[in-house]
Amino acid sequence: MGNIKTEELRKQCQAHRTAILGCVSDINEAIDDKNADHDKVDSVQRHLGCIMAEVQGLQAYYQEWKRSLRHDEQDKTRMGGQIHGET
Repeated sequence: MGNIKTEELRKQCQAHRTAILGCVSDINEAIDDKNADHDKVDSVQRHLGCIMAEVQGLQAYYQEWKRSLRHDEQDKTRMGGQIHGET
């Protein structure tokens, strides 16, 4: 079990993933809509912008999460524990 910071970072990554998947779902609906109008097409562009922003947020949290995991591993090693197959 990771520390509280690691768990919070994991939850933040999940939140960004959920937002991205929601945008993708909305884009799929717009693309599949045979009666799409200009507003529907414009909504795809807005969703693409949202996805880009969420991906940037996800990348930032991912990098911090990765650093946090590395620090957890270093702490375990210093305390005499062994790391086998943990990522």
